[in-house]
Amino acid sequence: MSIAKSDLKPTALVVNPKTAAVRQKPLRKVSFRWVMLTVVVAFVGLYLILPTLFIIPMSFSGASSLGRFNGEWTFKWYEELFAAQNWARAAGVSFQVGLLSTAVATTLGTAATFGLFKLSPGSDR
Repeated sequence: MSIAKSDLKPTALVVNPKTAAVRQKPLRKVSFRWVMLTVVVAFVGLYLILPTLFIIPMSFSGASSLGRFNGEWTFKWYEELFAAQNWARAAGVSFQVGLLSTAVATTLGTAATFGLFKLSPGSDR
């Protein structure tokens, strides 16, 4: 008994939880567009997160400026941030601006979603 090459297709096992029946389901091919989208999203994500991965460890440095690391780990910069009134006030204002912009963006995004859904073809609601 020989198996033809055309009979060898990638499949996945699918289990029906109600009947406990196991069957093979052919895997669907992934299009080139989805692969490229995944690659672009991964690069954009790395571009956005890599600076943070460098800055956070540098903020624990005991150096006189944030640009270099001298091998000493300390909370010096965080102590300065919370001890000085000017820095604490600036951090508070930044926090308030962040909360306000989050609320505005969420409200506008939700309204835009409902509006676009109403305008989309085939939506009879």
